[in-house]
Amino acid sequence: MQLIESNSIKFSPQENIIKDKLYLSINQENAIAIAIVDEELRFVTANTAFCRLLEIPEGNYLNNRHISILPFSKDSSFNYLIEGLVTNRLPKFEIDTSFNTLKNNSKFLKLKMNSFKEEGIFSGGVLYLEDITQIKEKIILLEKNNKDLKQKNKILTKQISSNLQLENFAHLVAHDMQEPLRMIGSFSQLLEKRYKNHLDESAKEYLSFIVGGVNNLNELIHGLLSYSILDKVEHKVIALNPKNINFIISSILHKKLEEKNIHFSIESMPDIIFGVKNKINLLFTHLITNAIKFSRKEIDSFIKIRGWAEADCWKFELEDNGIGIEEGYNETIFLLFKRLHPKNEYSGSGIGLAICKKVVEQHGGKLSVKSKVDRGSTFTFSISKNIN
Repeated sequence: MQLIESNSIKFSPQENIIKDKLYLSINQENAIAIAIVDEELRFVTANTAFCRLLEIPEGNYLNNRHISILPFSKDSSFNYLIEGLVTNRLPKFEIDTSFNTLKNNSKFLKLKMNSFKEEGIFSGGVLYLEDITQIKEKIILLEKNNKDLKQKNKILTKQISSNLQLENFAHLVAHDMQEPLRMIGSFSQLLEKRYKNHLDESAKEYLSFIVGGVNNLNELIHGLLSYSILDKVEHKVIALNPKNINFIISSILHKKLEEKNIHFSIESMPDIIFGVKNKINLLFTHLITNAIKFSRKEIDSFIKIRGWAEADCWKFELEDNGIGIEEGYNETIFLLFKRLHPKNEYSGSGIGLAICKKVVEQHGGKLSVKSKVDRGSTFTFSISKNIN
């Protein structure tokens, strides 16, 4: 590595010791651009990487002040920090900045600067520049894709609310949204794995937002696909034993019930009903999952299911002692995307109960709820005996 040095600057013995250490550092970390300035912020020396990064001929910077060499020297944030260094208000600083190259391309840099002091007075400093253009460009691309996906999500939500053809919407979701989501997830993992030691706290926070957004959109997509295919699934009515709901509990929801220490019980069930097996299983799964999600930690929680036969239908009740529902929302909770709580309190897409309502209606029945805040909820639904 070539090192350029000015012969017009004289150093004290102590400064020469500092220089020797810096030269050793330059040789050890030659991938990072490094330069030294004196007390007047004139450039004394710099390595080849520094000149190459800023696209200046080697040696042309000697004895020139920083304002004529650094393309980002007019950045107000940079100047504020430089002033703090010179006036001994700051011992060092770090900042992300950018500039346009001779070919008018944007280049992003991480700049670190440490000061030298002689008898407590600023006597010079060393600059470290690192090219973080690739990292920034990937973050910008991920943010753009995330923003585009959110915009698509808003448009698609309006389409559903307007009762547009759900089949076309599901196709759009499956083919147009899943692929960019996979790309964002893969880029995020690659970015974190390859550059995690170089990312600042802001970049790590951006990654966290991106990953959270991907997870939320994935959950939304899967929920929408489940909702949309209900009309496509063959409506094959067969004889079912509703007591087999225990299989759903043991195979799918047992762990969630244990984690929240919820007592689950089936008080009564008819011996046989007629319905579409996968849809009935989906109905019970979403209702029980909903009760688990909104259980209360401070009490002994329970979920009870009971069912019985009436003249023209089978009726079922699912009772819990969870957080309950505020008065006035007993109908709206079954609407698509309707959420009563922020995502940071209770996760979910706001689709589960809409799926339950649609399944019940496909079986010629009705779904309703009675609830009191902090007292729990009782969901009641019916399955008609006269469906084909």
